Amino acid sequence: MKTITITGCTDSLLWYADRVGQEVVYLGEEDDIYWSRDSGGYKNLVWKKDAFVTNTDQVEEPQKQRYWTIVFPGEYGQHVSETWNEDQIIKSYFTHWVGNMIQSGHGDEVSRQRCIDDWIVVHWAQQSDELGNI
Repeated sequence: MKTITITGCTDSLLWYADRVGQEVVYLGEEDDIYWSRDSGGYKNLVWKKDAFVTNTDQVEEPQKQRYWTIVFPGEYGQHVSETWNEDQIIKSYFTHWVGNMIQSGHGDEVSRQRCIDDWIVVHWAQQSDELGNI
């Protein structure tokens, strides 16, 4: 089954503006657009510059939300600790990461899990619970 992965949104008024990093139903495509269904169930467009099509023939079982903690020096030398869940990582990092992947010729390797894995490595994150306990 094909889906559309939203990589960005050039207009904050479009129906998929709050779905960056998420997949939506693929119904077809034309020159500059993909067709999908919006949250109201209506057929609606997704600009191709804001997304790409993926083939999701393999069905993955939903996973429990995982948390990752990063530690870095604060403005005054103190230790700052932040704990992120995977949805927050995708919302914050996915658009930037996809752009870099496409620019470097690796657009066909884009996936939610690869984005999270890259964020973990770049930020030296450690898996934790939601409170940051490692």
